[in-house]
Amino acid sequence: MKFKAVLNIKSIIRFEQLTGKPFSEIDYENSEDTENLLYAAAICSNDGPIHKDGFMTIIKDEKIFADMVKSMKNQNEIIEQFTHISNNDQCDKDTSSDHLFVYDAAASLILEGVDPDFIYNMWLCDFSILVNAYNRKKRESLEDSRLWTYLTILPHIESKKIKTPTDLYPFPWEQKDVANRIQQQQDYNEKMLYKFINGEIKV
Repeated sequence: MKFKAVLNIKSIIRFEQLTGKPFSEIDYENSEDTENLLYAAAICSNDGPIHKDGFMTIIKDEKIFADMVKSMKNQNEIIEQFTHISNNDQCDKDTSSDHLFVYDAAASLILEGVDPDFIYNMWLCDFSILVNAYNRKKRESLEDSRLWTYLTILPHIESKKIKTPTDLYPFPWEQKDVANRIQQQQDYNEKMLYKFINGEIKV
């Protein structure tokens, strides 16, 4: 029996649904996390559903397990060509207290009209580009609305206290460097994934 293990957005979403934790918080040194990731990748890459209990029995076969990891490693080597990994060693799993789920970002994009199949089959490195573009567009729209609101009420407010639109209503990304935090979180997660696939992390 041979299993493929493709790590795309659909399999990442399945991992989050299975574990109830964001993909960014996966611990590659935790055997349960890595087994759940392999299972999620397997059920999204092979014909016919399989229950997790049955899958766990199957991967006790060392050859099958090794083949699955090899499949992910081969995919990783291709994706790595297009992925920028930060060398910042300060990235860690505790960078954020906000639980950022990939399935939430995917749902937002789908509601904006992006084809679900296009999203589900994306690599994580491509997905982040789409999410960043969506966030920029959303922020620009909100900032434009705030600017026009500020200009409209400007004659009626005390301009010494409210000198700019930001003073009127600061957005979360203006209060802390959210974009940088998310990027650090993603960089850390991708770096640990590569280490796991390449055998640098033992479980």
